[in-house]
Amino acid sequence: MIKNLTQIIISCIFHVCFCPNIAHSQVYFDWSKNEDSRSIVKIGDNIYLAGSSDSCNSNSLDYSLIITDSFGNLIDRKCYGTSENDQCLSILKLLDGNLLLLGQTNSSLKNLNGLAIKVDLFGNEINRMYFGASNKNESFKSAVQLDNGNIAITGFITAAQNTNDILLLLINQNLDILVQDQYGDTGNDVGQDITKDNDNNIYIVGDTYNQSNESYDVTLVKATVNGDFLWQKNYGDQLSNGSQGILYTSDNNLLLYGETEIFTFSPFDFWIQKVNVNGDSILLKTFGGNGTDALFSATEINNNFFFTGYSNSHILNQPLDAAFLWCNSNLDVMEQNNFGRDGIDIGYKIINDSQNIYITGKSPNTQNEDAFFYKVPIPLNLKISEENEATFSTIKKNLTNDFIYINSNEIWLEIEIYSGFGNLVYKNYVQNINGTKIDNSFLSNGLYICKIKSSKKVSTEKIIKQ
Repeated sequence: MIKNLTQIIISCIFHVCFCPNIAHSQVYFDWSKNEDSRSIVKIGDNIYLAGSSDSCNSNSLDYSLIITDSFGNLIDRKCYGTSENDQCLSILKLLDGNLLLLGQTNSSLKNLNGLAIKVDLFGNEINRMYFGASNKNESFKSAVQLDNGNIAITGFITAAQNTNDILLLLINQNLDILVQDQYGDTGNDVGQDITKDNDNNIYIVGDTYNQSNESYDVTLVKATVNGDFLWQKNYGDQLSNGSQGILYTSDNNLLLYGETEIFTFSPFDFWIQKVNVNGDSILLKTFGGNGTDALFSATEINNNFFFTGYSNSHILNQPLDAAFLWCNSNLDVMEQNNFGRDGIDIGYKIINDSQNIYITGKSPNTQNEDAFFYKVPIPLNLKISEENEATFSTIKKNLTNDFIYINSNEIWLEIEIYSGFGNLVYKNYVQNINGTKIDNSFLSNGLYICKIKSSKKVSTEKIIKQ
């Protein structure tokens, strides 16, 4: 049972121009100690906030998973960890219908090791995996699941001379390690975020130390679906530049974002660089004020981009507020808003569905820090209308014949079927005219995941063949 929870719901935190008549709400989660939320996913009507808490175990920091409905009303809260400090940095929804929590744990020798914990949608732990050596530091920062079911993880691993290298780890859905590689120069290199393109090539964005300039540059690594290295490119100037994330865009390019100096030792400005899948620069934008500004996460809605991070340019010499930024397809700023309480507020992750944008992060209260959940409607001119949104009237949950029937208003569909262990057993592109019928006589009885993709939507269904 959850005790001593204070949920504070504040509506109309600030007024934004694109939807002035709709209330905005923010929910704080406070268990009387320090809480944060680093990542968020939405599955069905439920929201999953992943972060860390020291209210679970009075002696150390633990992974924390907060489960709410789509309005932020608490459903459950789970904690996971060891006897040492454990920090959760990201969450990934898997093709098998479960969740993967990623981050780092202190070893008994006080080194950092990577820690991945797989849980079901009720928060029950299924499996966990530790990664590292007693004389090294390792951390899991972010992950993406490939179409073959394998999971690509990035972060860092100790290299020679006690510096860090960018880590690439491929694991299967049972958390078995398949491939391990690392990339770096003689300085310090850290992988911050990871994504994939339509061909399942892997892209890692991170930071690399430029010895000649004695400053950091942004670095981008590309690898194949099997983890084979393709190339690495750096982006920067004579000043310090930092990456926080990467987004694969609808026009098949990559958006890198984070922060940059504008002169030596200046406060940071927002930094966004768009590159193609070969790493060639397309567009670079920096903007901000006299304070400190940084972007931590991005999402795309109808060729527009929404970001979260932090800023205090609007309240110079005051603590940071969480930032909410809207840019058009040319990365021109359409709207910026900031929200927070007295102290440092940070927006760590932003996602969206067809109607709303969701942000999570951390916010101070009088004695400690709280995790927060923020929800705002998508600008009306960007919403996907119901008549334009792809629909799937799909699958009987229990199959007793040898066919799967799929009805959709989309013409072309990509259909994938995975076994209960996450192995791809069927993939096909079909022209959907008057419905689609798939022969499943080759499938043995059991649980399967059917993934249906169109140009507008991805749907995942669990099916049982009997």
